[in-house]
Amino acid sequence: MLSMGIFPDRLKYAIVKPLFKNGDKSDVSNYRPISLLPAFSKVLEKVTYVRIFQHFPNYSVLIDEQFGFRPKSSTMTAAYSLINEVLDALN
Repeated sequence: MLSMGIFPDRLKYAIVKPLFKNGDKSDVSNYRPISLLPAFSKVLEKVTYVRIFQHFPNYSVLIDEQFGFRPKSSTMTAAYSLINEVLDALN
């Protein structure tokens, strides 16, 4: 499936159920939808995720300034990098 780039249509289905948040149970806005996915599609999603994130550093796909969704990278890392560059420029 991965080598052909095909995700089977049957795995694209989800059962959407309302989940109560808080407040008045008769108010529709107090619910949020959750999607129950087939177990195999979750496994396939995880395998795809692992393969993509092994591919990115090996082939330098992402630039160093890309902080989102990367291991050992956070908003704090991005803020530190920005502050450091500004202070270097001021010096």
